[in-house]
Amino acid sequence: MDSADLVVTILNSRGVARLILRPWRKTRRYGFWLIGLTAALALVFDLGLEPFATRVKSYWLWSPTKLGLSWYGAP
Repeated sequence: MDSADLVVTILNSRGVARLILRPWRKTRRYGFWLIGLTAALALVFDLGLEPFATRVKSYWLWSPTKLGLSWYGAP
């Protein structure tokens, strides 16, 4: 994933998080919840995109590591 895709993913996740948290906008900890939910949504999107990008479309290839743990080829 290049930097432009990363920025788009984060901005879209932020927009969705703002829609989800709209009823709690006036609370004191709204900003922290927004940052946390944005990070969680971006992580879920990336984990969901990884199998498609590596196996189906071959957008990128990961080298094997010594750990042996991988998520559809990603260390």
